Amino acid sequence: MAVGLSGIVLVATNEKRSGSFTAGTGMMIGSAIGAGLSLFEIGAGIASMPPAPTPKIVLSPEIAQERVGLGVRGIW
Repeated sequence: MAVGLSGIVLVATNEKRSGSFTAGTGMMIGSAIGAGLSLFEIGAGIASMPPAPTPKIVLSPEIAQERVGLGVRGIW
């Protein structure tokens, strides 16, 4: 990103015939390609993530000290 911004500054501040213009243009193109590849990799990484396991929750009646209640046990 910083390389692309530097390329924009070089292109904006120099004449179109100078070598700096060509270098700035190359820097902008390279930065755009790098940004596109980075975004593609982020999307591919998100798409290939395995799904999260489902929580296992068990509801069962429990008796403790002459009282009946609902026991909840689970793994998240």
